[in-house]
Amino acid sequence: YRSVLEINSGYSWSHFNLGFIYLSQGKKQQAYEEFLATYNLNPMDDEAFKKLITVGIDCEFYDATLDILEDRVVKNPKNAFVQFYIAEIYFKQREYEDALHHYTLSISSPDINTSGVDPKLVNLKIQKIKSLL
Repeated sequence: YRSVLEINSGYSWSHFNLGFIYLSQGKKQQAYEEFLATYNLNPMDDEAFKKLITVGIDCEFYDATLDILEDRVVKNPKNAFVQFYIAEIYFKQREYEDALHHYTLSISSPDINTSGVDPKLVNLKIQKIKSLL
């Protein structure tokens, strides 16, 4: 994949595949950088977007990940995946009211069942926050 990128640095799939290789080696920061490169080259690549977000949160790149999510939520406020991961960041930062708001938007989204987000998990998170507030 590196050889391909030497020839064509704009080939997003090489970055994407390198991201998975780095993940398999436990190199999350390098994986994040490759998924970010993929996303920057092809923002419509949903798989790269989802990996970028989940790895960004794992690496605790909350501000950068939140910026990417907020850009997406402006384009589609009812995106369950985006709302869920915005909530996840707020939850990890102990901003429970904001997290509750975004979990609620996620669970009420029409695409919750096709988003890859587990509605049971969202409901558990909502219950947990309500018990904390």
